[in-house]
Amino acid sequence: MQVAIQLIPGGLMLIGLFFLKESPRWLTKKGRHEEAAKSLAHVRCEHIDSPDVVHELAEIRASIEEELNQTEGLTWKECLQPGSR
Repeated sequence: MQVAIQLIPGGLMLIGLFFLKESPRWLTKKGRHEEAAKSLAHVRCEHIDSPDVVHELAEIRASIEEELNQTEGLTWKECLQPGSR
């Protein structure tokens, strides 16, 4: 009985998952910049051309580029070495 009660919130979250939009950061990382702009504008309740949306998208792109530059050439084998753990 207790397990069944615990499944209710999980089930509601699972149903809600289908109504979520993709993250603007994830969309930008996948190269889907127009969709990222639409998603961010929706989250911020502003137009796509809004200076705030444009500025935040530029920050997201810059952070993704920086992340890619820092992890360039890094392999899982290097991450799992004793000194890195």
